[in-house]
Amino acid sequence: MSTRVREVSAQEAEDFGISTDRFCTEIERGYLDADGDVVQYTVTVDYTNREHCFTSRPTPEDLARRV
Repeated sequence: MSTRVREVSAQEAEDFGISTDRFCTEIERGYLDADGDVVQYTVTVDYTNREHCFTSRPTPEDLARRV
């Protein structure tokens, strides 16, 4: 898990109707199975009380490449 604070991008400002002068908190989480393979990857971005979560799961091809 990692957390960082960064400036809001121009695209995010346009998408969410907020100022580019703001900062947001970005939290990345990777969920692993017993073999250490990533089974889910989540990025949560908090725009000060406007939280958005983006989730992805690796495809079987992604997992096969790790072998």
